[in-house]
Amino acid sequence: MMERNFTNEMSLTLRGILVKNKSIGNRLSGSLIQSLAFLLFMLFLSLSLFTGNFAYASNLTGPGVKSLSSQKELRAVWFSYLDWINMPKEEQAFRAEAAKVMDNLQKNGFQTIFLHVHSHSDSYGKKMTVFPYSKFMPGNGSFDPLEIMISEAKKKGISVHAWFNPYRVSSSMSKWENIPEDSIVKKWSRTSGEERNVLLHEGQYYINPSRAAGREALLASIKELLDNYAVDGIHFDDYFYPRVSLTEEGKRFDEPEYEEAKRQGETGSLTEYRRNQVSLLLKQVHSLCKERGVVFGVSPVPNLQSLRSSVAYFLDVDKIMASKDYIDYIMPQMYHGFRAKNGKGQEAPHAYMRSLGDWVNLTNSTGNQVELMLGLGLYRAGSSVWDGNPVSEWFTESDILKRQVEEARKTGIVKGYAVFAYQNLLEERAQRELGNLRSVFQN
Repeated sequence: MMERNFTNEMSLTLRGILVKNKSIGNRLSGSLIQSLAFLLFMLFLSLSLFTGNFAYASNLTGPGVKSLSSQKELRAVWFSYLDWINMPKEEQAFRAEAAKVMDNLQKNGFQTIFLHVHSHSDSYGKKMTVFPYSKFMPGNGSFDPLEIMISEAKKKGISVHAWFNPYRVSSSMSKWENIPEDSIVKKWSRTSGEERNVLLHEGQYYINPSRAAGREALLASIKELLDNYAVDGIHFDDYFYPRVSLTEEGKRFDEPEYEEAKRQGETGSLTEYRRNQVSLLLKQVHSLCKERGVVFGVSPVPNLQSLRSSVAYFLDVDKIMASKDYIDYIMPQMYHGFRAKNGKGQEAPHAYMRSLGDWVNLTNSTGNQVELMLGLGLYRAGSSVWDGNPVSEWFTESDILKRQVEEARKTGIVKGYAVFAYQNLLEERAQRELGNLRSVFQN
């Protein structure tokens, strides 16, 4: 249906151009050259608007706010803590590699980088002190890799968005016992009255979304980053609430805070309460970003049904999409292919066209308050990752991302893309897919 609507709109647009051109041609006293020139210009303008190669209007307002419309189409790459680990440990070698990173982005048609700056309640900048300096950063503190990366990006005209995982503290890559004892989360854990600022849940630790101290620390960390580093945006991904239980003891996470809130007059359900905690953080971050003139966006999972769940994430997607007060853009992680299936061989809810349609419909139904962008799964390219088919389409096809961009442009709604992740730009198995993607990113 989406394709058919686009075709009809295109036909009507071109027909209107021809009618308008005929009338103008008559008024120009038969000037064939001028008439043809006008026709060609209008045709170019129409095609540009449909393909997304024309600057779009941003919903950002206010003095000093950097508009996304300064770019024709956002084209970004996530640079994760795993990419940081692979960078050289010596300063001059690091600087040379940072320049190479930016060259690799440019030659593949990208103009923005999402740099991990806070992945495990840590800090990736030496000038940041709220959370401890990350063990993932090269150099052991002998230089400031974040400052160098930003500097090299600016030399090439590449925008930098600082990427935060808001609530995660520990994981298999960063164990609790290895977190510095002077970290704010460790201090909380051993201080009476503050121990619930950080929660142990199914073997991992998280900042408690329902405690003001956690929000204040996150905001302070973002503020000090904006004070000290020349970034163009703040970016959150999908690490909001972990999966919790409404019934199982030990998996109830922040339910005690909810019970206390009810005693203080809270009237909403537990699910509503949790969504409000995430929304409150987003609103405060957005207000700070607007004040500082940078953009703020989030990148959640692609399945809207999952986002509306009462046991995970608690990102109130319908609320934040209907307002200009929480985020400037949303970038669902559309990492699945066109033929993704579930375990029963049926089309999966996260299959690309189905998910794209869901997000376009939501964006339109909420009045286009928030700009829609898409995260694309370059990391799957050339692999046999399971997708519900006998043979993965990611293994048999090499133009999936290209076609995903083309389909998204047809909607007239999608304003940009990011691929996960930088390390995959360098993998041999991804080169054919990347080459095809480059063909639509360089026009």
